[in-house]
Amino acid sequence: MSVDEINHPSTTGISLTSYYSYKINHSGLRYEVALNIQSGDIIWTSGLFPAGEWPDIQIFLSGLAHKIRPGEKVEADQGYQGWAQYIEDPNLVVPNNEHMATQKTNVRVRHEMVNNRLKNFHCLKNAWRHHRDHHGIAFRYVAIVVQLSLERGNPLPRV
Repeated sequence: MSVDEINHPSTTGISLTSYYSYKINHSGLRYEVALNIQSGDIIWTSGLFPAGEWPDIQIFLSGLAHKIRPGEKVEADQGYQGWAQYIEDPNLVVPNNEHMATQKTNVRVRHEMVNNRLKNFHCLKNAWRHHRDHHGIAFRYVAIVVQLSLERGNPLPRV
């Protein structure tokens, strides 16, 4: 599976220190999304985390890491370095194996495509101005709609 975090801007009832995200230069909320590498299906979501207090690896270790079978690893970006028992090193490429490097890149690009589809929804693209718990509900509904679109006619490219 591939895993990545998504940041969403928020303005409702948040202290800047715990919610401020340098990635989006704004207070925000974070979610984790995991995809099946073979199908591209969304197979895991987790969140709502304060963007300033929860780095990628901490979100992963708090939830999805406990669901991974022994010996299984996930593909992830640079935000997950240092946990070799769970994460396939994003920089690891077997010498003289261009195909492996291309595949790893394709997996991450496809994951970003899903993240972009999630962010296309108005409720996730713009600053959230309602109770923050409702953002978690909205995110899960959007993830379901995106997954249905993947299944019903708007699939991702194969890797």
